[in-house]
Amino acid sequence: MKKRIPLILSAALVIIFMAGGLSVYFYRHIQDLESYRPAIVTYAKKALNRDVQYASGHVSCGFGPLLTFDRVRIREKNSRDSFASAARLTVRVALLPYLLERKIIVKEITLQQPHIVIIRDEQGKWNIDDLIETKKEPPVELGGLTVQGGAVTFRDLWISPEGRQTDFKEVRLKIDQWQRGGKTALQLEAVIAEKTRKTRLGVEGALYLPRYPEPIINSRIDVPLRIQDLDLATSWPYYRGKVPFQQLAGLLNADMVIKGRKQDFTSSGAITLNNVRLQYSKVFPDPPAPSSVRLVYDLKRTAEDISLSKADLAFDDVRIKGQGAIRDLGKEDPFLDIKATLGPFDLERHGKYLPHGIITRIASAFIKEHIRAGIFNVEEVFLKGRLSQLRKWGEAGHDNLLFVKTSVEKGVVNPEGGSAPFFNGVKGELVFMERDILFNQLTGYFGTSPVTLTGRIAGYSLAEPATYPFNATVQPTNRELAWLIGEDLSKILSFRGNTTLKLNGMGPWANYRLQGEWNLTPAHYRYGDIMIKTAGQENRLDFVAAIRDGRLQIDPFNYSLGSLVLSGTLTPPRQDTNQTYSISFRTNTVNLRDLQASFPEVKRCQGEGLAQAVMSGEGAVKTGAPDRWRGDISLQGTSFRLAEKMRQIRDVNGLAHLEGEKITFSPLSGRYGETPFTVAGAVTGFKTPSFPLPFFHPEEFGYQSLPAGYQLRDVSGDISFGKDLWQVRSLSARLNDAVVTARGSIRDGRERVINGDVAFSYLKGEELAALLKLNSAGARKTGASPISVQARVRVAAGKIGELPFADLRAELGYHAD
Repeated sequence: MKKRIPLILSAALVIIFMAGGLSVYFYRHIQDLESYRPAIVTYAKKALNRDVQYASGHVSCGFGPLLTFDRVRIREKNSRDSFASAARLTVRVALLPYLLERKIIVKEITLQQPHIVIIRDEQGKWNIDDLIETKKEPPVELGGLTVQGGAVTFRDLWISPEGRQTDFKEVRLKIDQWQRGGKTALQLEAVIAEKTRKTRLGVEGALYLPRYPEPIINSRIDVPLRIQDLDLATSWPYYRGKVPFQQLAGLLNADMVIKGRKQDFTSSGAITLNNVRLQYSKVFPDPPAPSSVRLVYDLKRTAEDISLSKADLAFDDVRIKGQGAIRDLGKEDPFLDIKATLGPFDLERHGKYLPHGIITRIASAFIKEHIRAGIFNVEEVFLKGRLSQLRKWGEAGHDNLLFVKTSVEKGVVNPEGGSAPFFNGVKGELVFMERDILFNQLTGYFGTSPVTLTGRIAGYSLAEPATYPFNATVQPTNRELAWLIGEDLSKILSFRGNTTLKLNGMGPWANYRLQGEWNLTPAHYRYGDIMIKTAGQENRLDFVAAIRDGRLQIDPFNYSLGSLVLSGTLTPPRQDTNQTYSISFRTNTVNLRDLQASFPEVKRCQGEGLAQAVMSGEGAVKTGAPDRWRGDISLQGTSFRLAEKMRQIRDVNGLAHLEGEKITFSPLSGRYGETPFTVAGAVTGFKTPSFPLPFFHPEEFGYQSLPAGYQLRDVSGDISFGKDLWQVRSLSARLNDAVVTARGSIRDGRERVINGDVAFSYLKGEELAALLKLNSAGARKTGASPISVQARVRVAAGKIGELPFADLRAELGYHAD
């Protein structure tokens, strides 16, 4: 726009030179103007270096002589093309100065319907260069200039090969006094005619013309400038090379004041752009298109500095206020000093205006992929440094190069971009610096779990990976724990209560370390039928974790529940894979009595005494527990009851080795009832476990004693028990003086079922009857369970009553209610 005003002034200057030449000649030959047409034309042609013609001329008198020339035509220097024309040119001269001092003073020049064609050729030369060159002071003192209904055609062949033409119409110009070295009032109005709209320009103020021989371009102005509906697309070729973006389009309206001269001026006012289209891929990969942009500013320009004392920018409900300066202009390394504030900035509505092109790749990707919403208020911004420092962003290491202090509320962050719960309701303070981004006292929720966080992204602008130190406090809820441990596992584990988890982390994301302290005392949780933890029971979990290549490894963790302390390592699988997880741990030596409140199976078995475990396991996340366990369990003075109808096993000492669903004892000693034992065997299967017993006595397993006169002694054998089922692999004993061997099974339930093979070295009938009378202890009080016996009996010798027999083989069936 600043180029167009000089074009109009240059056109006026050409007319002034033409009018001055005609005036001089008039004073020489005022008596007969028409008769001196050839002389007037010759004089004007010499002054303008162009052919000048007019249709008619005459003189009239009023307040001084008035020269009038109708239908003036001026051709270009090639004598073919039209350069300028005017329907009428009138010149009013001062008569008295001429009569007294022979001094020519043109009081006023008026042009009606003038038209001038200004051309810039392919080499960038103007067709009016010769007219605006500094020349010696003219012999004519010029006064005011008035242009009515003027037009200017600007044809530019240098800006593009096909050329561009701009037509200024309805030009109105008024200059009170064209006096070099003095001040004059200036009024200018014009219309740029386009296909569908008109752009209106208006200037009204003061003009200070420089003294000779200083060029007219160095004039000083003090004018308000008004622009209405200027289509920036038509002006784009003129400032395309002076701006960094690829395109700017829209309608410009401006109301500003300009004071000063080129490279030494002040400017203030308001500029509004409507229907803006900006393409600036280096800063905005997605072109922003705000409905309107308004700038209110106050600027000062000197030869070395540009200072902006006020800049209020508004677009789509976004407000930016700032000020700044660029110093040492024209030098290799100018200095920038910028301050600003912004807010509120709604990320959901205005995220398209974030300058992703100048944000580091990692930070930009994080914002796009994870930050979903938030209302930001930038409370303080300053950018202060040399251009060379900005070009080496991050390498300068100056803490004061950039500082951006921002508050946020209603923030929403998707940490994974997948099924993870969102961080929502985020509120707090963010500080951006050249190398670091600080997070000060952020609060919010991870899903429904309250969170507070303080930390930073350190070195985000450097070539090496950024680090992420932070401290956080989380109050986990059941919903977020369900996501963390997996949906299938969450069906087994239930959790409730207000607990506090403290976290702190350090390192780059590819090798991140995390420490946690979790106070679980207020919690109530249950893991299937294996464990129940009640609220108020002292409980704590501390851990150190590492994240490498996206996988979490906890090493070590320390879990304490009452007197139980469990330490170990855990590697859970990633949520988006079918990887197995592994765990290994060691417990302290703990009394089983202390675990009865939390472990139902220990309570059911009435476990007491000392125990310690060293275990490891692997499994799929969906199972809720490792599928494959291995390790050692040490027992010291331990007591427990395997089944309700069995007596207590006590004073157990030894080591049990676990491998899958098999426990090997090597060896294990103790007492069953009053009977001591030593076991070196195995238990197989946890759902229906079986284990060997090297001996037994009926009373020890809940059976009544034999009738008087009968004794069962020297019992030994291999017997296993699993869920009400006794498997007798081998059994030998002495019934009085006879040797008895047996094998088979005994199943207890609503009915006791005995099935097996029995061999006697010698058997009397009354001894067989005594054996059949064995029954559960307490049967006389509660009523005996029905008993069913199916046995294959073999007797080497014996007698029934007084009848002897030998090598007896028989199938024995017996049932008693």
